[in-house]
Amino acid sequence: MAYLGYRQIVDARNSGAPDRPVAGLSARAGMKAGFLVGVLNPKAILFYMAFLSQFLSADGDRFLQFSILAVTSAIVVGAVLGGYALAAARARQVFRSETARRRFGYAGGGFLIGGSVLMAATR
Repeated sequence: MAYLGYRQIVDARNSGAPDRPVAGLSARAGMKAGFLVGVLNPKAILFYMAFLSQFLSADGDRFLQFSILAVTSAIVVGAVLGGYALAAARARQVFRSETARRRFGYAGGGFLIGGSVLMAATR
């Protein structure tokens, strides 16, 4: 493990390779996949059934109440997830820099070396 850490630090120091292209989904395919995962998630369905039903009045029109709650929930969740997406896009730019890659290599190698020293000291 110490050798792997050492190699990671050496590789980080000598890195300078250009970005390799990453194959990915189109925006439409990504949106479709995300929508299907969200809609078919049984934990989310059970959570919304248990959570939103507490805010429905038995005296009023349940469909209208549920529609208002669903739209409000979708707007709030969309705004929060949109913020996450913007933060992730910014983080992607930062993490792709050569300096960030080098720092990640140093940190990862340091953790591997530190872990191997800790294991050797405690065994």
